[in-house]
Amino acid sequence: TCTVTIYVTNENGKLTASAPLYSDGAVAAFENRYASSGTYGGLTVSKTLYGRDMNAGEFEFTIEPKTDSDKPVPDSDKSFSNKGMLNGETDVMTKLQSLQFDQNDAGKTYTYVIQETLPEDDDSQTAGIQKSGVTYDQSVYEAAITVTDDNIGGVTADTVITKVKNADGTSAD
Repeated sequence: TCTVTIYVTNENGKLTASAPLYSDGAVAAFENRYASSGTYGGLTVSKTLYGRDMNAGEFEFTIEPKTDSDKPVPDSDKSFSNKGMLNGETDVMTKLQSLQFDQNDAGKTYTYVIQETLPEDDDSQTAGIQKSGVTYDQSVYEAAITVTDDNIGGVTADTVITKVKNADGTSAD
């Protein structure tokens, strides 16, 4: 228990309050702490093969931080492969769902590079990277995830995907 005393004096019709005095030198101090956090909803990577069915594990992909200051990629998302799909069907893979952000990340942008792992070309006579009759997609994408604190205990992560290399490996500028 703390007793707070404030003296009010009347100086010619004007009331004046003194600074509060606390018993036993105690201070009634209140401190609040704010924290916000959230889990990233994920990034979608898709793969489609036309001309024949796609075998499970036939195509591999990587996601890497663009710089050392970006959050690390979870081990399960660093390198991954497709599921088996029928001719022309798209395999949709959601990645980076376990990335965590908090108020310390607010205002920051984390950038990741996404690409298909390319095999050694086994047909130099045909344009592009070839393996067993399949022309590989040499596209490279960057995903920029910008974190914002919503000031009510959560964070949002807005993602912009930019293609930096085309399917033939040329610059997408």
